[in-house]
Amino acid sequence: MHSIKPKFQRVPALNVNLLEGCRDPFIALMKEHGVEYEETAPNTEPPMNSLDFVEVFRDSDSWATAFATVISDFLKNKPNRNVIVTTRSKAVINCEGLRETAITHLLSLARCLVVTDMELMHRLLRE
Repeated sequence: MHSIKPKFQRVPALNVNLLEGCRDPFIALMKEHGVEYEETAPNTEPPMNSLDFVEVFRDSDSWATAFATVISDFLKNKPNRNVIVTTRSKAVINCEGLRETAITHLLSLARCLVVTDMELMHRLLRE
């Protein structure tokens, strides 16, 4: 009996939720550091205008190192920004203050990420 291989194998991806105001700077950093991603549609009804979704492809040995640099650069000198990782074991970890090597290791355990800017969130809540 022969097994049939699919024509296209889906590359494992990490789901990243970008809250309002984070999309453009975060995607610019991903492009700068060569992180491959795809923007995806939300699975919410009705769609949430303040939330963007991307899938970061785990397609190379160096993806985590490059993506850790993106996270570190996004957080650098911006005290209101947060990147929160949920691991496969459902632990929730804030990347603030972590070294790139620790973030790289954390990404190997990650199930999803949320990227926020608390200053923008507070401004939205006041409106």
